[in-house]
Amino acid sequence: NDEDEWQEVGTGGRSTEIITFEYQESLIFKIFASRMKSTLIKGSKSSVSFQPYLCLPLDISNPSTKSIESALQRNFSFESIDGFKSAQDQSIKATKRSKIDALPEILIFQIQRFCVDEEGAYKITRKVSYPQNLVIEPSWFHNAKTAPDLAHRTFRLFGVISHVGENVSRGHYTCDVFCSHINRWVKFDDNNHINTDPVAVLAREAYLLFYQRS
Repeated sequence: NDEDEWQEVGTGGRSTEIITFEYQESLIFKIFASRMKSTLIKGSKSSVSFQPYLCLPLDISNPSTKSIESALQRNFSFESIDGFKSAQDQSIKATKRSKIDALPEILIFQIQRFCVDEEGAYKITRKVSYPQNLVIEPSWFHNAKTAPDLAHRTFRLFGVISHVGENVSRGHYTCDVFCSHINRWVKFDDNNHINTDPVAVLAREAYLLFYQRS
């Protein structure tokens, strides 16, 4: 359902508000939904929310972000949030951090290549690397001590959707899929499909990445 579950608790003198986003259980959610824990701290108060994601967005706007691992590391770090004010209309320092609470069988990442600024919409064409085998680090979980073992944190790439083009107003999408029954990668481009190899797949200008638990 669309209702949120609220609970007030106290931790170390700080008032914490816990928000859980409920959703209708389904096969889709069982396969694709990860669960994230987000913590927002503003002054002496904090709020914690647990929310499912079918697709995890990866911010690559920082020029130093050249791999999905560095994008994930940045996503799971504290960030400053502006705009909060006290009852006395004074600015309040606020920080937010998201961490993984639970992993799905299939992870989908959206590399955020399409951005908007004061000059309009544009595409980030910079190369962003991604591995065939992705290990989710224990430090990316909200509790590293209870993170799953290595086997349950390792995911293998099986699908890549790429956007070919220099800007957001035009372009073309292609898809690479690892076909396990023939043990090879196949590239699909409109009505055409050809065999390809991992080196070519890992060099794409990827937009969506699909990983399955190894």
